[in-house]
Amino acid sequence: MLADAIGLIPENITIAHGDVDGMASAAIVKRARGDSYVVFSGPRSVSKMLGMIRRKHKIFIVDVAINPSALSEITRKLKRLKEKGSEITWIDHHPWTKEAIETIGRYAEIHVKEEKSAARLVMEILNPEDEVSRKIAEIADDADTAEYSMEISRLYRAGSRGSKLRKRIVDLMAEGKFMDEELEEKLKNSMEKEGKSRTEVNYQFLTTFSGKKFVLIDLRPSGGPGSVIAKELCLKEDFDFALVIFSCEKFSLYRCKGSENLSKVCEEYEGGGHPYACGGRIKMPFYRKILCKILGKGYRPPEIDELIERVRKLNEEASSDNNDKC
Repeated sequence: MLADAIGLIPENITIAHGDVDGMASAAIVKRARGDSYVVFSGPRSVSKMLGMIRRKHKIFIVDVAINPSALSEITRKLKRLKEKGSEITWIDHHPWTKEAIETIGRYAEIHVKEEKSAARLVMEILNPEDEVSRKIAEIADDADTAEYSMEISRLYRAGSRGSKLRKRIVDLMAEGKFMDEELEEKLKNSMEKEGKSRTEVNYQFLTTFSGKKFVLIDLRPSGGPGSVIAKELCLKEDFDFALVIFSCEKFSLYRCKGSENLSKVCEEYEGGGHPYACGGRIKMPFYRKILCKILGKGYRPPEIDELIERVRKLNEEASSDNNDKC
């Protein structure tokens, strides 16, 4: 983060997940704590983002889960930042292990609690009396529960795939304006493109070794509103959960019914999230990434087949929550 190294970053830095809930959480931080430099991250990349901060700051990490395999690395980065004098606050509504809470708690003020959205928890902790923050939390609730009953949450979701649009959305929410004509036009165009792409969605039904039925939704190569498509299919078809392949490198799992702990699979793939909705990353050689871009759906790398096989091994044992989750 060169701008930080030469002193161009404000006192507050917010690291947020890149979905609607993360944007809403970042906006509430800005309302409560003033100007903040916002960057977007996730369980896989938060350690790298922390490593890029070179100076003393007040750091807020919101709506970002902990991947157990990255705990040691994250802890080292937090320790370094605390020794520099940084104040770190981590607010999240995903399940954390006791080990993660105890370890991260040595270097950061932690607030981990189950809520409909992380934004609601951020609001309760940082700005409980602010009506605008409460409205922001309502939008996050609607999006992070995949209800999408509000037009604005649907529009924001369409803008969650581009960094510039994300930052514009955060700024408008923080100002209490929520939307302007230019942003609305861009978001509606994005929604229109997504609507067209949804008519071309490929999906097939598969079965786990324990007899659970799941749907494989292939959105390669351009991605799409995976959670929305999964929910729409869930209302029409009988299956337990969905595996959504956004690209050759990114996937998500969404529960339709039952109690499978889907996050256990995502954590194995450098990701994380809720037991009922989570995401991860697929590692593969560079040349296969190139083939994916060139051939699109015409090429399915073996790493995706390996992921599908791993998901098929999801069994009844995985349906119970870890006894050390909080």
